[in-house]
Amino acid sequence: MIILADVKKISRWVELIAPWNLRTFRQGKISLSELCPAICFPRRSRLTPPVSRPTLAPSPPVAPTLNPTHDPARLCWLESANAATTDFPLQNLPYGVFRPAADSAAHLGVAIGDRILDLQAAAAAGLLPVTVTAACQQPTLNALLALGAPVWSALRARLSELLGADTCPAGALRDRVAACLVPMNEATMLLPAAIGDYTDFYASISHATNVGAMFRP
Repeated sequence: MIILADVKKISRWVELIAPWNLRTFRQGKISLSELCPAICFPRRSRLTPPVSRPTLAPSPPVAPTLNPTHDPARLCWLESANAATTDFPLQNLPYGVFRPAADSAAHLGVAIGDRILDLQAAAAAGLLPVTVTAACQQPTLNALLALGAPVWSALRARLSELLGADTCPAGALRDRVAACLVPMNEATMLLPAAIGDYTDFYASISHATNVGAMFRP
C-alpha cells in the first residue's frame, strides 16, 4: 500500500527526472506503478497474500439462564405483591433509599408490593447475610454496590426467600420480616447513591435518539 506521503515523495522525484511523465500521471493516462515501477513494485511485493479462513456456521442464540428468584410462578406472602397491577412483584425487588415517617435518617430498602422492606431493620434483626450487614446500615447504596455481583446475588436470593410464600410460611420468621415492612405512602424516597462525579445514562432508545439529534441535526 502506498500512503499519501509516499505519493508526494514520488511526485517530487518524478518532477526532477521526468516532468512529462508526472503530467501524464496526473491526467490519469498512466498508473502510479507505470510512473515509477522501481519504487512501487518493491512496496507491493511485500504485501502478504490474504489468508483463506473457513466459513463457520452461525451459533444458535443462547437463552440467558435465570436463577429461581425470577421464577414467574412464585408468589409473595404479601398479597399486594401478587396483584396484576403491581410494579413490584416478588420477581422485581428493586433497591432504593427512603426516609420512614418515624425517622429522619435515610434507610436502604427494597420495594415489594405496596411496602418497602427496610434493609437496615432487617440487617439489625439478623435476617440478612453477614456480608451485607454493614453496607445495609449505610445511608446510600454505594457500599452495597461496591461489594460486587456475587454478594448482590446472595442478598437477592435471601430477600426472595424471606418474601416468598413457598419459602417463608406463616410463623415466627415471617413475623420478623413483616416487622421490617414500611408502607410506601408513609415513606419519602431519597437519592439512592452519593454521586462522586458527573453521571449520565440513557433511559430509553428514544432518549438516545433525541440526544444524538442534538449533536447531528
